[in-house]
Amino acid sequence: MPTIFAPTENIITICNLIDQGITDFLESLNNEHFGKYEFEIECLLNIVHSIRILESIIELARKDLVYIQSALILTRSLFETLIKVSWILHPPDVFDNESRYIAQLSTECEFWDRWIKELKKKSNSSTEKEENIRLSMNNFKNDLSKLLVEKGYGIPKLPNMREMLKSLEQERKYINYLLLSQYTHMSHVAGKIYRQNLGAKKELSENVNLEDWYYVFAICWPVFELATELYVFRTENRENLYKNEFKETINKSLVDLNIADN
Repeated sequence: MPTIFAPTENIITICNLIDQGITDFLESLNNEHFGKYEFEIECLLNIVHSIRILESIIELARKDLVYIQSALILTRSLFETLIKVSWILHPPDVFDNESRYIAQLSTECEFWDRWIKELKKKSNSSTEKEENIRLSMNNFKNDLSKLLVEKGYGIPKLPNMREMLKSLEQERKYINYLLLSQYTHMSHVAGKIYRQNLGAKKELSENVNLEDWYYVFAICWPVFELATELYVFRTENRENLYKNEFKETINKSLVDLNIADN
């Protein structure tokens, strides 16, 4: 399939830099302590999940800028995942981290409750397999919760995105979440890529611009940097995962990309 909107030199540069950032994080991991706390495993799992999303965004950008719609949808998923990771990792007390992990674990327990309920509505087939999973999840959550409560820790309710961002002193980023959600749910706003103006002045064409790609990378990298640096600090007490020179270079590349669009 022929390329429609070829990536610019600035796009390739930022993709290569983020690739390097991913490599730096993965090479920094020390697995000697791995599994000591449940929150460490869950946070690393979600960071790896986000790496795969980020790699997908990079490949879309390198292949053809026409894939901006998909990149924006993926960016919303990455943003939400890494903010949750950062929220779990944020408290300096590991037992608070573990308590927040339980809040995340509860989402799976709630899922199995709803899933089994819907299965029973739609068919007469056995739900024994799902019931066993639900029981196992609930037992694990309850046992871990009991241990933490005995230590004097409460189990929080999973906050919404605005509340998480506020607790991280990142509430200004909520506006990004609002806009990204429009592409995920394909609201009328999302149609602007293919539609300009309304009514008699309406024009239908694929309107891809560097501003949207700048927006993708300007959201993805900071939340990835936040979550990964918090992870190595909280699990290994190690600061400055990324060198200042690297941070300055990647920030400059984002500025260059923004200037190129304007």
